[in-house]
Amino acid sequence: MFIADKWQDYEVLDCGSGEKLERWGDVYLRRPDPQAIWPAREASLWRKAQAHYHRSEKGGGSWEFFDKLPERWEVNYNCNGDDLKFYVRPTGFKHTGLFPEQAANWDWMNKLVKARKAEGRDVKVLNLFAYTGGATMACAAAGAQVCHCDAAKGMVQWARENRELCSLPEESTRWIVDDALKFVQREARRGHFYDGILMDPPSYGRGPGGEVWKLEQQLAENEQYVVEETQMQDVSSVIPPKESVINRAVEDILPIEEGASMESDALEEGEEIILDESMLLEDMKVLVDGTSVIDAVDETTKNVSLTTPSLHFPTEEGLFWPMDGNVIMNYSMDATIYHATLDQYKYNPAIIIAGDVNNKVYSVAKGKIVEISQNEVTGTTVTVDLGDGYKAIYGQLKELNFDVGDYLESGHVIGYVSEPTKYYALEGSNLYFELQKDGKPIDPIAYFE
Repeated sequence: MFIADKWQDYEVLDCGSGEKLERWGDVYLRRPDPQAIWPAREASLWRKAQAHYHRSEKGGGSWEFFDKLPERWEVNYNCNGDDLKFYVRPTGFKHTGLFPEQAANWDWMNKLVKARKAEGRDVKVLNLFAYTGGATMACAAAGAQVCHCDAAKGMVQWARENRELCSLPEESTRWIVDDALKFVQREARRGHFYDGILMDPPSYGRGPGGEVWKLEQQLAENEQYVVEETQMQDVSSVIPPKESVINRAVEDILPIEEGASMESDALEEGEEIILDESMLLEDMKVLVDGTSVIDAVDETTKNVSLTTPSLHFPTEEGLFWPMDGNVIMNYSMDATIYHATLDQYKYNPAIIIAGDVNNKVYSVAKGKIVEISQNEVTGTTVTVDLGDGYKAIYGQLKELNFDVGDYLESGHVIGYVSEPTKYYALEGSNLYFELQKDGKPIDPIAYFE
């Protein structure tokens, strides 16, 4: 059994009655733990908690803060002599950005990498479902070249900040924002190998598009992919259709991993990635039976290879609620309503949904992000084109998971609720949500499911 007993900046003070009391540096947190089914100990000990996460009967939950806490703070861990540092903070989904019990695994990985490095070997490690990078830092500090892959852009950014905090070299880590299985499939096609592969996938959860994730199902699907790929490789005498070749080439070249250099791993070493679409098509000379694929397809096929999804807003299907919470200010463009912070009556082109800082904000429908702006009234504001003249506008956000040009599915987590701007000081933290048709605000309530 491995025990994470080397922590100085973390300890479990007590657990029981479905909860645990923890010390994170100088901060005391009380969080749910369904495995702690025995009674808790002295109540006086639990009064140390400076914040308490309460589960909601509707799903999710929220933090209750008894003291003002920093937005984030540092914790340190000595990993076989390597001083690892991490940012932690209470998130809207109970976690803190770190799983301290994994420190035992960090020690083991770090020791193993150092042993290989002492033999004069280079070590490449792939960390899948990598979260905020605890294992990434442990391996990189030992001298490994780490490829860090996670589907959540916010988590990858958090990990990058942890790398800076650890003062590790920039070249120690390659950052990938992508679905883990899709990335692995591309790596397999590229013929890339790693000395070690780390993964801690969720057994059950929701994906970025709201799809249900079940580990056993995903493994079965990936096994089928491996079988199909192997069968294709075994039938070496069969030349794949020209369309398959060009699609495979486009797929391998176009994904641009965050933080990657202008050299693409999808290409041969020394080949420069081509970002201009026309140049890409011109220079992609994939030969099948002596014939250029580009020469073998017509202009329509060339264009279709790089087209983007069309947008259509199905009004009959309704909108997904962007956040759990009460509407504290309704849409009102026919009459003015009272704005408490401003102490005046004004028209309101949006609905204001009360929520806690760090609550998740979901995409209400399929769409494309067309603008991310900073507004003194609504703070970080995201505008999404839904198609057919409809736009959804989300305000009071932080830690966005997407950029301008990205496509969203209904239920995607766009970002998280921020501290309110000064224009909503009395209303408190909230989500500003506006729905427009042909540039004019409309009441979104009528469209919600």
